[in-house]
Amino acid sequence: MEECVGFKVLPVKVNENSKAIRQLFLKMHITREKCAQKPEYQTLFVVGVPEFCDQKIMKHAFRRCGKVKSVFFHNEPTPIEPEILPSKYFIPKSIKGFKVAYVVFAHTSGLENALSMKCTESEPFMFIHTICSDHKYS
Repeated sequence: MEECVGFKVLPVKVNENSKAIRQLFLKMHITREKCAQKPEYQTLFVVGVPEFCDQKIMKHAFRRCGKVKSVFFHNEPTPIEPEILPSKYFIPKSIKGFKVAYVVFAHTSGLENALSMKCTESEPFMFIHTICSDHKYS
């Protein structure tokens, strides 16, 4: 993976048939303000996440790196704890446009594996593959 301003650049394709190659920007999540739900050395900070990606898609995409414990989305980078939903029946509004994600792995090895993936423009990371192969963004 190439680097850009401290981020690893991960070239991704939505599925095998997609001609478009997008880039996700990855780095270890480290902040001065600690957040129990986003532990250091287990949390991958991802910038440039497309609007259509949800927790299921992100967990599926990064499962090859290690067990994904949780995924949180925000409009912009933030050290604050994610909002806890009072009910499973009331779903908050989805974030419009590109967003940031915090992918929390069960073990530090998951984060290490994610940051050391060997992907290039000619062999990009298959981001969604089967979950979203018919999606209009492919």
